[in-house]
Amino acid sequence: MDFALTEEQQALAEVARSVLSDRCTHGHLKELESREGSVYDADLWRALAEGGVVGAVVPEEHGGSGLGLLSLLGVFEEAGRHVAPLPLMPTIVGAAALARFGSPEQRSAWLPGVVSGETLLAVALEEVGNDDLHAPSVRAERDGDSWHLHGRKTLVPYGAEADRAIVSAVSAAGPALLLAAPTDVTPQLTTNRQPHAEVIFEATPAELLVEGVEAVRWVAERGAAVLCAIQAGVCEGALRMTAEYTSNRRQFDKPIAEFQAVAQRAADAFVDTEMVRLTAWQALYRLDAELDSAAAVHTAKFWAGDGAMRVVHAAQHLHGGIGVDLDYPLHRYFVWAKQLEHTLGTPTRELIRLGAVLAE
Repeated sequence: MDFALTEEQQALAEVARSVLSDRCTHGHLKELESREGSVYDADLWRALAEGGVVGAVVPEEHGGSGLGLLSLLGVFEEAGRHVAPLPLMPTIVGAAALARFGSPEQRSAWLPGVVSGETLLAVALEEVGNDDLHAPSVRAERDGDSWHLHGRKTLVPYGAEADRAIVSAVSAAGPALLLAAPTDVTPQLTTNRQPHAEVIFEATPAELLVEGVEAVRWVAERGAAVLCAIQAGVCEGALRMTAEYTSNRRQFDKPIAEFQAVAQRAADAFVDTEMVRLTAWQALYRLDAELDSAAAVHTAKFWAGDGAMRVVHAAQHLHGGIGVDLDYPLHRYFVWAKQLEHTLGTPTRELIRLGAVLAE
């Protein structure tokens, strides 16, 4: 694996870094969090779209750049470093799925809007009481040329804001992906206040994208890998803030960073951060290259949960009491890391699944 970023990856990451550094500040995030309802920043999303970031995975005939998910590696990490309230995972992965599985009419209808930042996509995979994303219980029923969805999805990222949702469901032929408008939507409050929603389908009209459990796995694995890359950015952001704090905070006439216990804990957090990053990179690389990726994705999910929580706990410890102050930005990294850990699944569960994959 070549760890050097390509020129395209560096350029996209630089656009994201510039936009987010200017606009996604602590003060701006506090203002968003003081509002009622969603913290989604539509203006920030459009600014990224104008920079060509959002349309990177969209084919050129629809206005995008025709690149793979790996091209946005640096963008995902920048979003994590700035804990930016953006629909990166659902819209980018949704656009990639539409580009791969959608009909020419579906691609023409929705992908140009994604490129311009005017269209948001959601990915609806989670269900209450069902931890197997590849075996959905939402039903897709066919009546002639029409399809309808029946059932309920929960924790759909940006489900209330999205124009269309890519929904996993089970048809007479097995698991499938369909495209539907999320109409019966109830917003849900999550740990890091990112918009999520419960979506109920009651004979909801839908369009078939593709049938087959491999298509559902295709979306689920890419969504997980993107969240792991964002988690790497969250860890680095927390670690940078901790390094700055411990370098400036003085006790006994010297920075506390010079104390052996502080240095050791920070060093362990650095190693964990690098593991979260490298396993996320490995997962995205193998997915982009269409290689067998199940073990890499489970490994990345394990580190994004287990390793990342050690990083943010260490950051809180080394900041002392100020770390939990809501007027200080570190708390945001903690709740983001926790939310991503919950979304990706418990580390123990991922180890069990990794063991099953390796035993095959």
